[in-house]
Amino acid sequence: MAAEAGLRERLEREVLPDLLRPVGEARGLPHWAYTDPAAWELERRTVFREGWIGVAYDSDLPKPGDCFPVEYAGHRLLLTRGQDGVLRAFHNLCPHRGMPLLDAPRSNCRTIACPWHAWTFGLDGALVATPNIGGVNRHADPSAEPVGLAPLACGTWLGVVFVDISGRAGSLADWLAPMQARLAAFDLALTEEAPGEAVDHVYPANWKQVIEGAVEDYHIPWVHKQVGPQGRYEAVVGQRFLGVSSWRDMATAKARLPPGPDGVEPEPLPLFPHLPASGEFEASLILTMVPSPVVAAQIGHVAVSLYVPLDPTRTLVRRRFRFLREAASGERHAAARRRVRDSWQIVTDQDAWVHEAIQGSLAAREAAGFRARFSPFWEGAVHHFQALVAARMLGRDLG
Repeated sequence: MAAEAGLRERLEREVLPDLLRPVGEARGLPHWAYTDPAAWELERRTVFREGWIGVAYDSDLPKPGDCFPVEYAGHRLLLTRGQDGVLRAFHNLCPHRGMPLLDAPRSNCRTIACPWHAWTFGLDGALVATPNIGGVNRHADPSAEPVGLAPLACGTWLGVVFVDISGRAGSLADWLAPMQARLAAFDLALTEEAPGEAVDHVYPANWKQVIEGAVEDYHIPWVHKQVGPQGRYEAVVGQRFLGVSSWRDMATAKARLPPGPDGVEPEPLPLFPHLPASGEFEASLILTMVPSPVVAAQIGHVAVSLYVPLDPTRTLVRRRFRFLREAASGERHAAARRRVRDSWQIVTDQDAWVHEAIQGSLAAREAAGFRARFSPFWEGAVHHFQALVAARMLGRDLG
């Protein structure tokens, strides 16, 4: 706790005064915010504990009897889908001695047994058996106080499973409302997740660095040359979310996908119905619900990404794709779905060396006394993200 108190003091005294200056004058988070184990532990108790966080996909548990363990920033979680079809979340810890209950997904479950002492629980978390608790072949003990699994508030939106670890975040609907309002032009209710389409990648970098790369388009002409010319750009900063908006005409928006295999264009994907046939429009809106998920609404698909911090220097990105319902499955649009997935795979791979290089430069940044600057035009969302994280680590909320 002494290390945590010292870190809070450093944030307050050394970081926030410069970080909270206007974006063109501000200085970014110091190197230790991306490497220090004390910073990681503080984030675990604040950023990754307070509020609703997207931790898995609804499709990870498609059927009754499915169980799915999640480790998110050191929090061990267990998701279950009961025989009643209800999705539930618990701490993945046996209430007896704290043994993790599952270390891999399972299907066709009716109960979950602790591998250490065989205490057994229903998928609703209720304790159903305590073998030998009172002695050999004595499965009850009136002097003991056995309890069920510790539940967590959970809910779903856009195919993402959210949990509230703290239990203090209020309703999921209220938490999501500001971001949903900003996405309202894209009728997300018309979309469905495409089965089997996924892009997963582990970056050797701190989770903040990975998100910072996702909320600015400044780097695109040099790192992602294949996506073509940029249109009108706006940084987006909202209540509990931030991101980027790009405006283009239809021809430019369609050209951002790579050519079809062998130069053959696949059957075009159906587009969101609100899009105009001509003129400039908001063709891409990428918003991050800090810390997860990231929702990228495009003209004919939505990429929904979970950013899962594994430790201070590794981040797992799990990305799934949603299409207008008639295009989410079936052979007619299969080639177009693959093209979308492949285009995101290219972008993901291209970002890898950047994140690795930035993470690898942190020791040099320390030696140089370096603090990042921000482009006022391009990086307003990056600046707000860093300020928001620092504020949450201090128990505050910038919105």
